[in-house]
Amino acid sequence: MSVLLVGMSPELGLPIARRLIASGDQVRVVTDVEDDAPRYKEVGAFIARGRDADSDLIERAAQNVRTIVVETPVEDLRAVLEGAAFASVERVIVLGESLGLEVAEPLGAWEGDHLRLLIARRAGRLRRARTVSPEEVALAVDAADDLARAPEEVLDLMSAEGWEALGLAPPTEIKRGRERRAR
Repeated sequence: MSVLLVGMSPELGLPIARRLIASGDQVRVVTDVEDDAPRYKEVGAFIARGRDADSDLIERAAQNVRTIVVETPVEDLRAVLEGAAFASVERVIVLGESLGLEVAEPLGAWEGDHLRLLIARRAGRLRRARTVSPEEVALAVDAADDLARAPEEVLDLMSAEGWEALGLAPPTEIKRGRERRAR
């Protein structure tokens, strides 16, 4: 299968690209950052240079792609989804710390499968900040791409339930947090 990465920081995009390529997927990346292209090429990804708000570029880059993975905040999610629709992409996976209306609204009009993966939690009065490691996110994206049908909801990767919905065992730290809460 082919996967297109859009709006990705290299810190997150490179581990995802490595994981997907190791699983036998072809990976394409849309980037307008000159320094990012060689790093992605080095791991075996194909590069489409340009802005993620260019729906024509997204359409061309997404030809014969099954899944587009988008990291928020993306410049224009509607443009990504428009290009994806014209390219007949089946699934969109959106990654982010906050997946509110700016993501839910455009995805509500999307006719294909979609999945939102919450990859961080901000610190609050009673909890510390937490992020899922890039390697853990890569594992989750690989599993989400392989699902027969996306649940079209937000899966919180800081919870065991989010991992289990992907058919994966939660990372050890998340398991320990669940055990502490159960006591």
